[in-house]
Amino acid sequence: MALESAFHAYNSGTMDGRRFLSRAFDPRQKRSRLIWQRREENRLIAEEPFENPGSNNYEDGRLFAHAGRNHAAFTEGIYHPGNFLAVQQVALLGADWQPEEIRKIDYASNGRRSQKNWQFFNHLGRLHFIYSIVPHIVVVLDQNFAPEKEYRTGEPLCWPWGQVLRGGTPPLWWAARECYITFFHSHAEHRESNRRYAMGAYLFEGQPPFSILAMSPALLRASDHDAMTPNPSVRGWNPLVVFPVGAWWEAGLIKVSLGVNDSFDAIATFDPSTLDWKAPAVYSGKAERYFEADNGPLPIVRHGYVVHWKLRHRNSASGPAKGYLASGDPNIIGLIEERQDTREIDAATFQKYQTTK
Repeated sequence: MALESAFHAYNSGTMDGRRFLSRAFDPRQKRSRLIWQRREENRLIAEEPFENPGSNNYEDGRLFAHAGRNHAAFTEGIYHPGNFLAVQQVALLGADWQPEEIRKIDYASNGRRSQKNWQFFNHLGRLHFIYSIVPHIVVVLDQNFAPEKEYRTGEPLCWPWGQVLRGGTPPLWWAARECYITFFHSHAEHRESNRRYAMGAYLFEGQPPFSILAMSPALLRASDHDAMTPNPSVRGWNPLVVFPVGAWWEAGLIKVSLGVNDSFDAIATFDPSTLDWKAPAVYSGKAERYFEADNGPLPIVRHGYVVHWKLRHRNSASGPAKGYLASGDPNIIGLIEERQDTREIDAATFQKYQTTK
């Protein structure tokens, strides 16, 4: 379900589907700002400023509750010619939902090296955040927002629908499984220039050391069939995006707010009990997928690197030979899936082609 807005707004975080913290481009100041959007269903009630000081770019607001107060995590983007610095910040909100205090957490060179996509959650009254998915790093903060302890678990993972796994939604407690669930994003290169994003989910332990318990396959993948508005923040940057930002429980289902193509927001609904959860070990190796193509002689080309299909024996002289190949490279897989003459096959069919070529 797409969400309406009077602004070029996207990547909006929410805890309840009624109040959203949205990234919006201000054409007068030529920068991204954060605004509040209040909704009933998809009906826009009001759009109001998020009153944080500063003249830089602000984006990717994520809402969470801790110690009886609402908080907003967001990124401050500092643009310099040929350089970009992302600073992860947290705002403590007042009763009017405006920032009363803004904290920059001193962790991992935040403020000196780009940091973003941290996922905050309350565990037994203590504030934690997920710094990294692979390895899975969860940091515990003291009452002054200073890092006190970190838990580091997990082996290398190869999720076939993207490269680096990055944070998305603040974790939710899933009582039925006694664990946390969060939705993440990743991307692969697309059409030789920009990116194609994919969205997945994972479960992690409900107590330290917060190890990952299970991961889903891609739940959504960005599409060029969705509307795209040119991104004024960065000229020529028009990736295909699904970017999960907020999540909440509603009637036994999880609803996720997500940005689409850096152009608009949408809501996706999931029943977590029906997702295809796999143990992390399933993704521990280089996960190969198998494909065939009707036009086998036509190779896959990426940045001048050519990947040739293995050709199958032709039963007749008409038409090109069909091809087949295996790949675990998400960039190559993305290019394969863009073609109209390709389809995915299972491992048994691939092995059959290997022995009968």
